[in-house]
Amino acid sequence: MKEKNNLSALSTEDLLKRRNLLKSVLIAFAVLWLLMIGVSIFLLLNKARATTFFPMIILPLTLLPALIQMNAVNKELKARDAAGKS
Repeated sequence: MKEKNNLSALSTEDLLKRRNLLKSVLIAFAVLWLLMIGVSIFLLLNKARATTFFPMIILPLTLLPALIQMNAVNKELKARDAAGKS
């Protein structure tokens, strides 16, 4: 609930900036994750070591707070949009 109050105190422009920042971070990490998949497959085929797959498993888990924050920002923006139309 504290986060909801924090987001409601921000202006719409700040929320849009935060959403765009989170979106760009998530896209960058998705590209990094795809690169890691390619490198892991390459190393698995050439060196037969499965230890390179551990970072691939952990990276999506580290992005959960960013996804949760982005969902909260989107909900706040939708609530403001619905309130503005009413």
